[in-house]
Amino acid sequence: MNVQILVDDQKVFPWHKSEVGFIRGYILLDDGAELSGEKALDYLRGVLVNADLNDFQNWNGSFAAIVLDQDKCYVISDGISSFPLFYRQSNDGIIISDSAIKLSELDENIFKSETLHFELFSICPGNETLIKGVFQILAGEGILFSNGAITSFQHGNIALKVKRKDDTIQNVWDNVLDRLLNDKKPSKWLIPLSGGWDSRLLLASLWDRGVRNIVTYTYGSKNSFEVKTAQSVAQQLGVEWHFVEYDNECLSTFWKEDVQNFFKEQSKGAFSIQEQEVFALLKLKEKGIIEPGCKALPGYCCDLLAGSYTIPGVRETDLFDREVATQWVKAKHMSFIKSTDLPEAAEELLFSQLFIRDFNTMGEWMSHYERWFTQQKVSKYIISGLRSFEWMGLEWRLPYWDRQWMNLWYNTDFEFRWNRNLFKQWANERYFTPLGLTMSEESEESFKANSWKERLRVHYPNVFSVLKRFVFWRKAVDINNAKYLQNSISRHLEQHGIPPRLQELNPLLAQWVLLKVGKSNKHK
Repeated sequence: MNVQILVDDQKVFPWHKSEVGFIRGYILLDDGAELSGEKALDYLRGVLVNADLNDFQNWNGSFAAIVLDQDKCYVISDGISSFPLFYRQSNDGIIISDSAIKLSELDENIFKSETLHFELFSICPGNETLIKGVFQILAGEGILFSNGAITSFQHGNIALKVKRKDDTIQNVWDNVLDRLLNDKKPSKWLIPLSGGWDSRLLLASLWDRGVRNIVTYTYGSKNSFEVKTAQSVAQQLGVEWHFVEYDNECLSTFWKEDVQNFFKEQSKGAFSIQEQEVFALLKLKEKGIIEPGCKALPGYCCDLLAGSYTIPGVRETDLFDREVATQWVKAKHMSFIKSTDLPEAAEELLFSQLFIRDFNTMGEWMSHYERWFTQQKVSKYIISGLRSFEWMGLEWRLPYWDRQWMNLWYNTDFEFRWNRNLFKQWANERYFTPLGLTMSEESEESFKANSWKERLRVHYPNVFSVLKRFVFWRKAVDINNAKYLQNSISRHLEQHGIPPRLQELNPLLAQWVLLKVGKSNKHK
Protein backbone atom coordinates (compact mmCIF):
# COMPACT_ATOMS: atom_id res chain seq x y z
CA MET A 1 0.00 0.00 0.00
CA ASN A 2 1.46 3.32 -1.12
CA VAL A 3 0.30 6.17 1.13
CA GLN A 4 1.79 9.65 0.73
CA ILE A 5 1.06 12.25 3.44
CA LEU A 6 1.71 15.94 2.77
CA VAL A 7 0.99 18.14 5.80
CA ASP A 8 2.63 21.31 7.10
CA ASP A 9 4.17 21.62 10.53
CA GLN A 10 1.92 23.78 12.70
CA LYS A 11 2.77 25.97 15.70
CA VAL A 12 -0.76 25.62 17.07
CA PHE A 13 -2.22 22.12 17.33
CA PRO A 14 0.89 20.59 15.73
CA TRP A 15 0.65 17.34 13.80
CA HIS A 16 1.76 14.33 15.80
CA LYS A 17 3.48 11.85 13.50
CA SER A 18 4.37 8.23 14.18
CA GLU A 19 4.53 4.83 12.50
CA VAL A 20 0.83 4.25 13.11
CA GLY A 21 -0.36 7.55 11.67
CA PHE A 22 -0.77 11.30 11.98
CA ILE A 23 -3.16 13.27 14.19
CA ARG A 24 -3.85 16.93 14.83
CA GLY A 25 -6.01 18.23 17.69
CA TYR A 26 -7.60 16.23 20.49
CA ILE A 27 -10.31 13.68 21.27
CA LEU A 28 -12.63 14.12 24.24
CA LEU A 29 -13.88 11.10 26.15
CA ASP A 30 -17.13 10.98 28.10
CA ASP A 31 -15.26 10.98 31.41
CA GLY A 32 -13.68 14.34 30.55
CA ALA A 33 -10.28 12.95 29.56
CA GLU A 34 -8.58 14.65 26.62
CA LEU A 35 -6.46 12.50 24.31
CA SER A 36 -3.88 13.86 21.91
CA GLY A 37 -0.75 12.64 20.17
CA GLU A 38 0.10 8.95 20.43
CA LYS A 39 -2.64 8.25 22.99
CA ALA A 40 -5.28 9.57 20.58
CA LEU A 41 -3.84 7.54 17.69
CA ASP A 42 -3.77 4.37 19.80
CA TYR A 43 -7.37 5.00 20.86
CA LEU A 44 -8.60 5.48 17.27
CA ARG A 45 -6.59 2.54 15.98
CA GLY A 46 -8.02 0.27 18.65
CA VAL A 47 -11.57 1.26 17.75
CA LEU A 48 -11.08 1.11 13.98
CA VAL A 49 -9.42 -2.28 13.87
CA ASN A 50 -12.15 -3.94 15.96
CA ALA A 51 -15.30 -2.17 14.74
CA ASP A 52 -17.67 -2.37 11.81
CA LEU A 53 -17.51 0.70 9.56
CA ASN A 54 -21.26 1.14 9.95
CA ASP A 55 -21.23 1.12 13.74
CA PHE A 56 -18.97 3.94 14.93
CA GLN A 57 -19.70 6.11 17.91
CA ASN A 58 -19.91 9.89 18.08
CA TRP A 59 -16.23 10.70 18.45
CA ASN A 60 -16.02 13.97 20.33
CA GLY A 61 -13.37 16.66 20.15
CA SER A 62 -11.58 18.64 17.45
CA PHE A 63 -9.23 16.51 15.41
CA ALA A 64 -8.10 15.22 12.03
CA ALA A 65 -6.47 11.81 11.86
CA ILE A 66 -4.72 9.49 9.44
CA VAL A 67 -4.49 6.00 10.92
CA LEU A 68 -2.32 3.26 9.35
CA ASP A 69 -2.96 -0.43 9.98
CA GLN A 70 -1.00 -2.86 7.80
CA ASP A 71 -2.73 -2.72 4.39
CA LYS A 72 -5.36 -0.20 5.47
CA CYS A 73 -5.39 3.58 5.76
CA TYR A 74 -8.17 5.47 7.56
CA VAL A 75 -8.62 9.22 7.07
CA ILE A 76 -11.02 10.82 9.56
CA SER A 77 -12.54 14.25 10.17
CA ASP A 78 -14.22 15.26 13.43
CA GLY A 79 -17.88 16.26 13.65
CA ILE A 80 -17.30 19.80 12.33
CA SER A 81 -14.13 19.37 10.20
CA SER A 82 -12.01 21.52 12.50
CA PHE A 83 -8.86 20.66 10.52
CA PRO A 84 -9.78 19.93 6.88
CA LEU A 85 -8.22 16.94 5.10
CA PHE A 86 -8.05 16.22 1.37
CA TYR A 87 -7.04 13.27 -0.77
CA ARG A 88 -6.50 12.09 -4.31
CA GLN A 89 -5.77 8.68 -5.69
CA SER A 90 -2.52 8.11 -7.56
CA ASN A 91 -1.67 5.30 -9.94
CA ASP A 92 -0.51 3.03 -7.14
CA GLY A 93 -1.93 4.51 -3.95
CA ILE A 94 -3.40 7.56 -2.22
CA ILE A 95 -2.04 11.02 -1.42
CA ILE A 96 -3.43 12.82 1.66
CA SER A 97 -2.92 16.47 2.56
CA ASP A 98 -4.22 19.29 4.75
CA SER A 99 -4.65 21.47 1.65
CA ALA A 100 -6.04 20.78 -1.81
CA ILE A 101 -3.63 23.42 -3.08
CA LYS A 102 -0.68 21.18 -2.19
CA LEU A 103 -2.20 18.38 -4.24
CA SER A 104 -2.71 20.74 -7.18
CA GLU A 105 1.03 21.37 -7.25
CA LEU A 106 1.66 17.75 -8.21
CA ASP A 107 0.26 18.26 -11.72
CA GLU A 108 -0.35 21.19 -14.03
CA ASN A 109 -3.60 22.71 -15.31
CA ILE A 110 -5.94 20.72 -13.11
CA PHE A 111 -8.25 23.46 -11.84
CA LYS A 112 -11.90 22.81 -12.60
CA SER A 113 -13.42 24.86 -15.36
CA GLU A 114 -16.82 25.36 -13.68
CA THR A 115 -16.71 27.39 -10.48
CA LEU A 116 -20.16 29.00 -10.32
CA HIS A 117 -21.13 27.15 -7.14
CA PHE A 118 -17.96 28.37 -5.45
CA GLU A 119 -18.46 31.96 -6.59
CA LEU A 120 -22.07 32.16 -5.43
CA PHE A 121 -21.94 30.15 -2.19
CA SER A 122 -18.26 30.39 -1.13
CA ILE A 123 -17.82 26.60 -1.09
CA CYS A 124 -17.49 23.65 -3.45
CA PRO A 125 -20.45 21.22 -3.44
CA GLY A 126 -20.32 17.86 -1.69
CA ASN A 127 -16.80 16.58 -1.17
CA GLU A 128 -15.47 18.36 -4.24
CA THR A 129 -12.69 20.96 -4.32
CA LEU A 130 -11.56 23.45 -6.97
CA ILE A 131 -9.14 20.84 -8.23
CA LYS A 132 -9.99 17.90 -10.45
CA GLY A 133 -9.62 14.55 -8.74
CA VAL A 134 -9.04 16.07 -5.28
CA PHE A 135 -11.70 15.50 -2.61
CA GLN A 136 -12.36 16.65 0.95
CA ILE A 137 -13.26 14.48 3.93
CA LEU A 138 -16.61 15.84 5.10
CA ALA A 139 -17.47 16.67 8.71
CA GLY A 140 -18.26 13.56 10.73
CA GLU A 141 -16.98 11.28 8.00
CA GLY A 142 -13.96 9.23 7.08
CA ILE A 143 -12.61 7.03 4.32
CA LEU A 144 -10.95 3.64 4.34
CA PHE A 145 -8.33 3.05 1.63
CA SER A 146 -7.51 -0.62 1.13
CA ASN A 147 -6.52 -2.73 -1.89
CA GLY A 148 -6.75 0.29 -4.18
CA ALA A 149 -10.38 1.04 -3.27
CA ILE A 150 -11.96 3.80 -1.17
CA THR A 151 -14.90 3.20 1.17
CA SER A 152 -16.52 6.14 2.96
CA PHE A 153 -18.12 5.89 6.39
CA GLN A 154 -19.80 8.13 8.94
CA HIS A 155 -19.13 8.32 12.66
CA GLY A 156 -22.08 9.58 14.65
CA ASN A 157 -25.16 11.31 13.31
CA ILE A 158 -25.32 14.89 12.09
CA ALA A 159 -28.84 16.35 12.14
CA LEU A 160 -30.43 12.89 12.16
CA LYS A 161 -33.15 11.92 14.60
CA VAL A 162 -31.90 9.12 16.83
CA LYS A 163 -33.06 7.77 20.16
CA ARG A 164 -31.24 9.59 22.96
CA LYS A 165 -31.05 9.72 26.72
CA ASP A 166 -33.44 12.03 28.51
CA ASP A 167 -30.84 14.76 28.99
CA THR A 168 -31.82 18.26 30.02
CA ILE A 169 -30.22 21.30 28.41
CA GLN A 170 -28.53 22.21 31.67
CA ASN A 171 -27.09 18.73 32.27
CA VAL A 172 -25.60 18.59 28.81
CA TRP A 173 -24.24 22.14 29.00
CA ASP A 174 -22.70 21.39 32.42
CA ASN A 175 -20.95 18.39 30.86
CA VAL A 176 -19.67 20.58 28.02
CA LEU A 177 -18.34 23.16 30.47
CA ASP A 178 -16.75 20.45 32.61
CA ARG A 179 -14.84 19.21 29.57
CA LEU A 180 -13.89 22.74 28.58
CA LEU A 181 -12.65 23.78 32.01
CA ASN A 182 -11.02 20.42 32.70
CA ASP A 183 -8.59 21.37 29.93
CA LYS A 184 -5.19 22.94 30.57
CA LYS A 185 -5.93 26.36 32.05
CA PRO A 186 -5.11 29.25 29.68
CA SER A 187 -3.58 32.53 30.80
CA LYS A 188 -6.72 34.20 29.45
CA TRP A 189 -9.92 33.17 27.71
CA LEU A 190 -10.38 35.38 24.63
CA ILE A 191 -14.04 35.80 23.67
CA PRO A 192 -15.20 37.68 20.54
CA LEU A 193 -18.25 39.41 22.05
CA SER A 194 -21.06 40.43 19.72
CA GLY A 195 -24.48 41.82 20.52
CA GLY A 196 -26.14 38.42 20.15
CA TRP A 197 -26.92 35.34 22.20
CA ASP A 198 -24.08 32.94 21.48
CA SER A 199 -21.02 34.87 22.65
CA ARG A 200 -22.98 36.29 25.59
CA LEU A 201 -23.82 32.77 26.76
CA LEU A 202 -20.17 31.72 26.61
CA LEU A 203 -19.17 34.73 28.70
CA ALA A 204 -22.00 34.29 31.20
CA SER A 205 -21.34 30.56 31.56
CA LEU A 206 -17.67 31.04 32.38
CA TRP A 207 -18.49 33.90 34.73
CA ASP A 208 -21.07 31.72 36.48
CA ARG A 209 -18.35 29.07 36.99
CA GLY A 210 -16.13 31.64 38.70
CA VAL A 211 -13.76 32.15 35.76
CA ARG A 212 -12.36 35.69 35.78
CA ASN A 213 -9.31 35.57 33.48
CA ILE A 214 -11.42 36.67 30.52
CA VAL A 215 -10.73 39.23 27.80
CA THR A 216 -13.48 40.21 25.37
CA TYR A 217 -13.38 42.22 22.17
CA THR A 218 -15.83 43.54 19.62
CA TYR A 219 -15.24 44.88 16.12
CA GLY A 220 -17.20 46.83 13.54
CA SER A 221 -18.61 50.34 13.24
CA LYS A 222 -18.40 52.31 16.48
CA ASN A 223 -22.06 53.33 16.52
CA SER A 224 -23.51 49.93 15.65
CA PHE A 225 -25.89 48.10 17.96
CA GLU A 226 -23.44 45.18 18.15
CA VAL A 227 -20.73 47.35 19.64
CA LYS A 228 -23.00 49.24 22.04
CA THR A 229 -24.64 46.05 23.27
CA ALA A 230 -21.35 44.19 23.72
CA GLN A 231 -19.84 47.11 25.64
CA SER A 232 -22.88 47.20 27.93
CA VAL A 233 -22.58 43.47 28.66
CA ALA A 234 -18.86 43.76 29.45
CA GLN A 235 -19.46 46.75 31.73
CA GLN A 236 -22.24 44.93 33.58
CA LEU A 237 -19.85 42.13 34.52
CA GLY A 238 -16.77 44.30 34.85
CA VAL A 239 -14.89 42.15 32.35
CA GLU A 240 -12.02 43.49 30.22
CA TRP A 241 -13.32 44.66 26.84
CA HIS A 242 -11.63 46.08 23.74
CA PHE A 243 -13.10 47.61 20.61
CA VAL A 244 -11.54 47.54 17.14
CA GLU A 245 -13.13 49.94 14.67
CA TYR A 246 -13.39 48.54 11.15
CA ASP A 247 -12.74 51.79 9.34
CA ASN A 248 -11.11 51.94 5.91
CA GLU A 249 -7.62 52.15 7.36
CA CYS A 250 -8.10 49.02 9.45
CA LEU A 251 -9.59 47.00 6.59
CA SER A 252 -6.87 48.13 4.17
CA THR A 253 -4.70 45.59 6.00
CA PHE A 254 -6.35 43.08 3.65
CA TRP A 255 -3.92 44.14 0.93
CA LYS A 256 -0.72 43.54 2.89
CA GLU A 257 1.36 40.72 1.45
CA ASP A 258 1.41 38.55 4.57
CA VAL A 259 -2.36 38.89 4.97
CA GLN A 260 -2.91 38.04 1.31
CA ASN A 261 -0.74 34.94 1.64
CA PHE A 262 -2.57 33.90 4.80
CA PHE A 263 -5.97 34.19 3.13
CA LYS A 264 -4.79 32.23 0.11
CA GLU A 265 -3.55 29.40 2.32
CA GLN A 266 -6.72 29.59 4.44
CA SER A 267 -8.85 28.82 1.39
CA LYS A 268 -7.04 25.49 0.91
CA GLY A 269 -8.31 25.35 -2.67
CA ALA A 270 -11.76 24.32 -1.47
CA PHE A 271 -13.65 27.22 0.10
CA SER A 272 -13.64 30.98 0.24
CA ILE A 273 -12.22 32.95 3.13
CA GLN A 274 -13.77 33.97 6.43
CA GLU A 275 -12.20 37.41 6.67
CA GLN A 276 -14.01 39.13 9.55
CA GLU A 277 -11.97 38.05 12.57
CA VAL A 278 -8.42 38.58 11.36
CA PHE A 279 -8.40 42.40 11.27
CA ALA A 280 -9.41 42.67 14.92
CA LEU A 281 -6.90 40.02 15.96
CA LEU A 282 -4.07 41.83 14.18
CA LYS A 283 -4.92 45.04 16.07
CA LEU A 284 -5.17 43.24 19.41
CA LYS A 285 -1.82 41.57 18.85
CA GLU A 286 -0.26 44.89 17.86
CA LYS A 287 -1.46 46.39 21.16
CA GLY A 288 -0.11 43.46 23.18
CA ILE A 289 -3.57 42.33 24.29
CA ILE A 290 -3.10 38.87 22.81
CA GLU A 291 -0.40 37.08 24.73
CA PRO A 292 1.09 33.55 24.77
CA GLY A 293 -1.17 31.13 26.57
CA CYS A 294 -4.46 32.81 25.57
CA LYS A 295 -7.17 30.50 24.33
CA ALA A 296 -9.96 31.72 22.03
CA LEU A 297 -13.66 30.88 22.50
CA PRO A 298 -15.57 31.85 19.33
CA GLY A 299 -19.32 31.28 19.51
CA TYR A 300 -19.74 29.95 16.00
CA CYS A 301 -23.25 28.98 14.92
CA CYS A 302 -24.97 27.96 18.13
CA ASP A 303 -27.98 29.67 16.55
CA LEU A 304 -28.11 26.89 13.93
CA LEU A 305 -28.24 24.20 16.59
CA ALA A 306 -30.78 26.13 18.67
CA GLY A 307 -33.12 26.38 15.71
CA SER A 308 -32.56 29.51 13.61
CA TYR A 309 -32.76 27.37 10.46
CA THR A 310 -35.95 25.51 11.39
CA ILE A 311 -39.07 26.76 9.62
CA PRO A 312 -41.42 28.45 12.12
CA GLY A 313 -44.82 26.76 12.21
CA VAL A 314 -43.66 23.60 10.46
CA ARG A 315 -43.86 20.41 12.51
CA GLU A 316 -41.86 17.24 12.06
CA THR A 317 -44.91 15.15 11.18
CA ASP A 318 -46.24 17.60 8.56
CA LEU A 319 -46.36 16.12 5.08
CA PHE A 320 -43.47 17.24 2.92
CA ASP A 321 -44.31 20.46 1.07
CA ARG A 322 -41.82 21.17 -1.72
CA GLU A 323 -43.03 24.74 -2.16
CA VAL A 324 -42.57 25.65 1.51
CA ALA A 325 -39.10 24.10 1.53
CA THR A 326 -38.18 25.85 -1.72
CA GLN A 327 -39.21 29.29 -0.46
CA TRP A 328 -37.24 28.72 2.75
CA VAL A 329 -34.07 27.85 0.83
CA LYS A 330 -34.47 30.87 -1.41
CA ALA A 331 -35.00 33.19 1.55
CA LYS A 332 -32.08 31.83 3.58
CA HIS A 333 -29.50 31.25 0.87
CA MET A 334 -30.39 33.09 -2.32
CA SER A 335 -31.77 36.54 -1.48
CA PHE A 336 -28.48 38.18 -2.48
CA ILE A 337 -28.75 36.94 -6.09
CA LYS A 338 -32.39 37.74 -6.75
CA SER A 339 -31.61 40.90 -8.71
CA THR A 340 -29.16 39.21 -11.12
CA ASP A 341 -29.48 36.96 -14.12
CA LEU A 342 -28.29 33.96 -12.11
CA PRO A 343 -31.24 32.79 -9.97
CA GLU A 344 -32.15 29.80 -12.14
CA ALA A 345 -28.58 28.53 -12.24
CA ALA A 346 -28.24 29.08 -8.50
CA GLU A 347 -31.47 27.22 -7.82
CA GLU A 348 -30.30 24.26 -9.87
CA LEU A 349 -27.01 24.12 -7.94
CA LEU A 350 -28.68 24.14 -4.52
CA PHE A 351 -31.80 22.15 -5.27
CA SER A 352 -29.77 19.27 -6.69
CA GLN A 353 -28.31 18.87 -3.18
CA LEU A 354 -31.37 19.64 -1.07
CA PHE A 355 -34.08 17.76 -2.98
CA ILE A 356 -32.17 14.58 -3.77
CA ARG A 357 -35.04 12.17 -3.12
CA ASP A 358 -38.69 11.93 -2.20
CA PHE A 359 -39.36 13.01 1.38
CA ASN A 360 -42.42 11.85 3.29
CA THR A 361 -42.48 14.50 6.01
CA MET A 362 -41.08 17.95 6.62
CA GLY A 363 -39.12 16.44 9.51
CA GLU A 364 -37.24 14.18 7.10
CA TRP A 365 -36.42 17.07 4.82
CA MET A 366 -35.40 19.41 7.65
CA SER A 367 -32.99 16.80 9.01
CA HIS A 368 -31.45 16.45 5.57
CA TYR A 369 -31.28 20.24 5.20
CA GLU A 370 -29.59 20.78 8.59
CA ARG A 371 -27.09 18.01 7.86
CA TRP A 372 -26.29 19.68 4.52
CA PHE A 373 -25.92 23.08 6.16
CA THR A 374 -23.63 21.70 8.89
CA GLN A 375 -21.42 19.67 6.56
CA GLN A 376 -21.26 22.28 3.84
CA LYS A 377 -21.61 25.89 4.99
CA VAL A 378 -20.66 25.64 8.68
CA SER A 379 -17.79 23.16 8.55
CA LYS A 380 -16.27 24.51 5.34
CA TYR A 381 -16.81 28.26 5.49
CA ILE A 382 -17.66 29.39 9.02
CA ILE A 383 -15.20 27.12 10.80
CA SER A 384 -12.38 28.29 8.50
CA GLY A 385 -12.35 31.42 10.68
CA LEU A 386 -10.42 29.34 13.22
CA ARG A 387 -7.33 29.70 11.04
CA SER A 388 -7.22 33.40 12.04
CA PHE A 389 -6.74 32.48 15.70
CA GLU A 390 -4.08 29.93 14.82
CA TRP A 391 -2.25 32.52 12.73
CA MET A 392 -2.02 34.65 15.88
CA GLY A 393 -0.56 31.66 17.74
CA LEU A 394 -3.77 30.97 19.69
CA GLU A 395 -5.39 27.69 20.52
CA TRP A 396 -9.18 27.70 20.45
CA ARG A 397 -12.10 25.63 21.73
CA LEU A 398 -15.58 25.13 20.24
CA PRO A 399 -17.93 24.24 23.12
CA TYR A 400 -21.00 24.71 20.94
CA TRP A 401 -19.78 21.93 18.65
CA ASP A 402 -19.15 19.45 21.42
CA ARG A 403 -20.79 16.32 20.04
CA GLN A 404 -23.12 15.94 23.05
CA TRP A 405 -24.42 19.51 22.61
CA MET A 406 -24.88 18.93 18.86
CA ASN A 407 -26.83 15.72 19.46
CA LEU A 408 -29.05 17.33 22.09
CA TRP A 409 -30.32 20.03 19.76
CA TYR A 410 -30.54 17.94 16.62
CA ASN A 411 -32.73 15.53 18.59
CA THR A 412 -35.02 18.24 19.96
CA ASP A 413 -38.39 18.54 18.21
CA PHE A 414 -38.64 21.44 15.78
CA GLU A 415 -41.55 22.98 17.67
CA PHE A 416 -39.19 23.76 20.56
CA ARG A 417 -36.53 25.15 18.24
CA TRP A 418 -38.68 27.61 16.30
CA ASN A 419 -37.05 31.01 16.57
CA ARG A 420 -34.71 29.37 19.14
CA ASN A 421 -37.46 29.78 21.72
CA LEU A 422 -36.41 26.96 24.06
CA PHE A 423 -32.76 28.02 23.93
CA LYS A 424 -33.59 31.65 24.62
CA GLN A 425 -35.84 30.84 27.55
CA TRP A 426 -33.20 28.59 29.12
CA ALA A 427 -30.31 31.04 28.57
CA ASN A 428 -32.26 33.95 30.03
CA GLU A 429 -33.56 32.09 33.08
CA ARG A 430 -30.36 30.25 33.94
CA TYR A 431 -27.64 32.78 33.09
CA PHE A 432 -28.65 36.18 31.76
CA THR A 433 -31.31 37.29 34.23
CA PRO A 434 -29.30 36.36 37.37
CA LEU A 435 -26.31 38.30 35.99
CA GLY A 436 -28.34 41.31 34.82
CA LEU A 437 -27.78 40.46 31.15
CA THR A 438 -31.32 39.59 30.12
CA MET A 439 -31.91 39.44 26.38
CA SER A 440 -35.26 40.83 25.25
CA GLU A 441 -35.35 41.10 21.49
CA GLU A 442 -38.81 42.62 21.51
CA SER A 443 -37.62 45.60 23.55
CA GLU A 444 -34.27 46.26 21.87
CA GLU A 445 -34.30 48.46 18.80
CA SER A 446 -31.58 46.51 17.00
CA PHE A 447 -33.37 43.18 17.31
CA LYS A 448 -36.68 44.74 16.32
CA ALA A 449 -35.01 45.87 13.09
CA ASN A 450 -33.44 42.48 12.47
CA SER A 451 -36.74 40.76 13.22
CA TRP A 452 -38.78 42.63 10.62
CA LYS A 453 -36.04 42.26 8.04
CA GLU A 454 -36.01 38.51 8.65
CA ARG A 455 -39.78 38.31 8.26
CA LEU A 456 -39.55 40.33 5.06
CA ARG A 457 -36.81 38.06 3.69
CA VAL A 458 -38.78 34.88 4.38
CA HIS A 459 -42.29 35.95 3.38
CA TYR A 460 -41.55 38.55 0.67
CA PRO A 461 -38.18 37.57 -0.88
CA ASN A 462 -38.71 39.65 -4.03
CA VAL A 463 -39.35 42.84 -2.04
CA PHE A 464 -36.39 42.02 0.21
CA SER A 465 -34.01 41.69 -2.75
CA VAL A 466 -35.13 45.04 -4.19
CA LEU A 467 -34.75 46.90 -0.89
CA LYS A 468 -31.24 45.54 -0.42
CA ARG A 469 -30.08 47.57 -3.41
CA PHE A 470 -30.91 50.92 -1.78
CA VAL A 471 -28.27 52.90 0.08
CA PHE A 472 -30.35 53.35 3.26
CA TRP A 473 -30.65 49.58 3.63
CA ARG A 474 -26.97 48.92 3.10
CA LYS A 475 -25.97 51.56 5.63
CA ALA A 476 -28.38 50.10 8.14
CA VAL A 477 -26.97 46.58 7.94
CA ASP A 478 -23.30 47.21 7.09
CA ILE A 479 -22.00 47.07 10.66
CA ASN A 480 -18.55 45.81 9.60
CA ASN A 481 -17.89 48.30 6.78
CA ALA A 482 -18.12 45.51 4.20
CA LYS A 483 -18.71 48.13 1.51
CA TYR A 484 -15.06 49.19 1.67
CA LEU A 485 -13.75 45.68 0.99
CA GLN A 486 -16.45 45.10 -1.58
CA ASN A 487 -15.43 48.14 -3.61
CA SER A 488 -11.67 47.59 -3.33
CA ILE A 489 -11.85 43.90 -4.26
CA SER A 490 -14.17 44.68 -7.17
CA ARG A 491 -11.64 47.19 -8.53
CA HIS A 492 -8.81 44.69 -8.03
CA LEU A 493 -10.64 42.03 -10.03
CA GLU A 494 -11.40 44.45 -12.86
CA GLN A 495 -7.74 45.47 -12.99
CA HIS A 496 -6.93 41.80 -13.61
CA GLY A 497 -9.51 41.53 -16.36
CA ILE A 498 -12.07 39.64 -14.27
CA PRO A 499 -15.60 41.09 -14.37
CA PRO A 500 -17.20 40.73 -10.92
CA ARG A 501 -19.94 38.13 -10.99
CA LEU A 502 -21.91 39.91 -8.24
CA GLN A 503 -21.37 43.17 -6.39
CA GLU A 504 -21.60 41.45 -3.01
CA LEU A 505 -18.67 40.86 -0.67
CA ASN A 506 -18.75 37.07 -0.37
CA PRO A 507 -18.95 36.35 -4.12
CA LEU A 508 -16.19 38.93 -4.70
CA LEU A 509 -13.99 37.27 -2.09
CA ALA A 510 -14.61 33.92 -3.81
CA GLN A 511 -13.47 35.35 -7.14
CA TRP A 512 -10.42 36.82 -5.43
CA VAL A 513 -9.58 33.36 -4.05
CA LEU A 514 -9.85 31.89 -7.56
CA LEU A 515 -7.45 34.54 -8.79
CA LYS A 516 -4.98 33.93 -5.97
CA VAL A 517 -4.91 30.13 -6.26
CA GLY A 518 -4.19 30.37 -9.95
CA LYS A 519 -7.42 30.49 -11.89
CA SER A 520 -8.33 33.90 -13.31
CA ASN A 521 -11.95 32.92 -13.75
CA LYS A 522 -12.93 35.05 -16.72
CA HIS A 523 -16.46 34.56 -17.98
CA LYS A 524 -18.72 36.06 -20.56
